[in-house]
Amino acid sequence: MNGDQIMYTVTGKPGSAKRIIQFPCPACRTAIKSPLHEAGQKFPCPACSVPFVTPGKPELEQQKLAEDAEKERQRRSQREEEEKAMLDYERKATVQSLRSQAESQQDAESVRLASVLSAAKNNPLMRTPSFLHGTPELLILVGILIIIGTLFAGPHEVPELLVCLMLQVAGWFMLVIALLIKIGFGLRRIAIILLATAKN
Repeated sequence: MNGDQIMYTVTGKPGSAKRIIQFPCPACRTAIKSPLHEAGQKFPCPACSVPFVTPGKPELEQQKLAEDAEKERQRRSQREEEEKAMLDYERKATVQSLRSQAESQQDAESVRLASVLSAAKNNPLMRTPSFLHGTPELLILVGILIIIGTLFAGPHEVPELLVCLMLQVAGWFMLVIALLIKIGFGLRRIAIILLATAKN
């Protein structure tokens, strides 16, 4: 290359900080080596002391442009990584916050339901009236015994067919009444719990 009428060559990988300019002294033709970052600067020849301007300024400018572009690329990459890390952090924080809120709401709902069930349990209407304690079970037992008795009774024990039929009807009636009592109290308890839940 020809810089300021000085023939020179630049060695080293482009973009490297160790690039070297090789050129002869314009006065005594002594071979000189200078680092690329000295291009455009004035130095005396080490052999004849005649000052000269180090060639290679175009390559130095290209080197600076390449370095600036690389620095900008690194800054952009770092900025993108920081933004990605921030987005990941915000996303994780949001998920954790939503999870904590869901757990808090679930705990609050559990406490509320426990309170509702406790209040419903202590409601006097949830209790079976004292006069009905054991009544459904007794009706079921008696009804079953009557039905079995009439089914297996011989003609000598129950001579009249009409009496057998009436006893069977009575037995089935007792079973139906007992079942209705059980269902009625179960439905009443469910209604009390639902009303207590709706109020809260």
